[in-house]
Amino acid sequence: MTLEVSEEYQDLMQTSEKMHKYVIHQWNEDEEEELQINDSEILLYGCDLLSLNYRVGLKECGALRILNTETLGTVMLCGCGLKDVLKNVESKKN
Repeated sequence: MTLEVSEEYQDLMQTSEKMHKYVIHQWNEDEEEELQINDSEILLYGCDLLSLNYRVGLKECGALRILNTETLGTVMLCGCGLKDVLKNVESKKN
């Protein structure tokens, strides 16, 4: 199956792929590839995801204090495909 992403969303899609790999890497200690993502990248990713459905950007997220440690993790996992992440983690346990 081939997925075509509109040009306006290609950067976000690439970031989503990077974040997905990062999340998987965090749960799989046996992964050889080391992924480095800083907190500002995660925050910007969360804001970008929220801006898909809401009229918010970095300034609004900051002013409204929408993203904190708990909510940012949830938003990030949703953007990464939480079901796929959990399925991958479960398959590694077995």
